[in-house]
Amino acid sequence: MPSMADAWSDRQTETDQVQSTSELAERLEIFFGAASEAMCRVYARLERSQLDEVGQLSGTLSGPSCQYAATLRATFSFVDRGPGESVLAEAAVPEPCFWTPQMPHLYQADVQLRLGEKVLFQVQRTFGIRPLGIGGQSLRYHGKAWVLRGVRAEELSSIDLREWHDAETAMLVRNPDDALCEMASRLGVLIVADLASADPGELRRLSRWPAVGVVAMPDSGAIDLAQLGRNVVPAQRIAADEPVLPASWARAAICELGEADRVPEGVADCAIPLIAFRPAGKLKDVAEGRAACDRLQRDLARYGQFAGYIV
Repeated sequence: MPSMADAWSDRQTETDQVQSTSELAERLEIFFGAASEAMCRVYARLERSQLDEVGQLSGTLSGPSCQYAATLRATFSFVDRGPGESVLAEAAVPEPCFWTPQMPHLYQADVQLRLGEKVLFQVQRTFGIRPLGIGGQSLRYHGKAWVLRGVRAEELSSIDLREWHDAETAMLVRNPDDALCEMASRLGVLIVADLASADPGELRRLSRWPAVGVVAMPDSGAIDLAQLGRNVVPAQRIAADEPVLPASWARAAICELGEADRVPEGVADCAIPLIAFRPAGKLKDVAEGRAACDRLQRDLARYGQFAGYIV
């Protein structure tokens, strides 16, 4: 007859296994690669070094759905890509529907890791193909030059995401939680996530949400871009009156303006997209903030075109 100590040990082993598989599921990356109107490649990936034994990823990607349009849903299979540095599966999506604030198309990814007949974990996530990137000193959306206009969420006493969507305005918010990211992904509000530091876990969490397009952080030394999450733009936050000296990891910079909109040194020489930030103080609503973005753009016109404006 098993002793109480043996029973406790068995329960502890089961708990450790649950925690281990839960950690693996948290580390699963789902991201897209090359994307065009004709085809998009979507990947599920897990570092092989995180596995005691090598399994295979499989599952499906289904969709799209959209808050503002009727859609025809289809299902695409994740296919294992074979041996390599990581466990990798790929789904080919013909004629993909992209996530944009105007039309936030969403897919659902159902992915599992199998070891033989045993399922180690199964993950279900919301997924979006958001074609936001950079080109020279500009932000680009779906291959076209695009200017970000955003409002800091804490300047408003209440947040109605439908108003943000209607105003076509991005939201700068500190440490957005999953509930906000989920609703913004569904309703079509682009989020600029403001982090106090480059925390790998937070970066991994935020990069999963279609709405999170930019992650802003201070320069905290050498940052491994592989940990920043894929398909987001990592931006260096530069305080007022500091020179614009982007770190090697930064793909964009958010520069806070000093008194009298004094532009700091280095703006003219900045080779990456530069977003101007001028705190506006308390605002009546997001529409007032959107108008303040336009004023900021006019006030800075003598210095040239910035990649974005946030108030």
